[in-house]
Amino acid sequence: MIFYNIKIKTICIISIKKTQQLPSIPIKMTALYGGSHTKLIQYKVNSTTNIESLQRNTSNVEKKKLRYVWLKNSLYTNITFARSLWNLIDQNNIIKKMKNNNPLGLSLIKHQIDINKNVHELYYCYCKEFENILQIKKPIWGRKYTIVNSNNYNIIIQEFFSPDIVL
Repeated sequence: MIFYNIKIKTICIISIKKTQQLPSIPIKMTALYGGSHTKLIQYKVNSTTNIESLQRNTSNVEKKKLRYVWLKNSLYTNITFARSLWNLIDQNNIIKKMKNNNPLGLSLIKHQIDINKNVHELYYCYCKEFENILQIKKPIWGRKYTIVNSNNYNIIIQEFFSPDIVL
């Protein structure tokens, strides 16, 4: 597998459990939104969301899957960078059959898969690669969360948002 490696410099990591104790920190709606991020992008920018996969599968790893993608609007403007680690429990699971160019949230909705989504951390960070790709010179927001389906898989996801999508 060829991996896309981005070095992100963290300014601040906020534990979700501590956000109630820190009322002066602005918590962005995008970072806390509990539904499909792809649907949120479609609502915010009023266009379809496209996926650009940043790695190629060169071998088949049975129980783990890494995925690096850019979510883009219909004009192919980068909106969100996401990286995920998938731990597949059931080898016959539908997640294994999902294609890298399909949005995860929409695929779960389409296949009517029940999940639990738990946001663990919010990030306020910067990254030279993001500055070049997004053509911005300011910090960005991100989040880390898990998606769990006890019978089939669990997925750890980190997402970093373009300032254009942050509400």
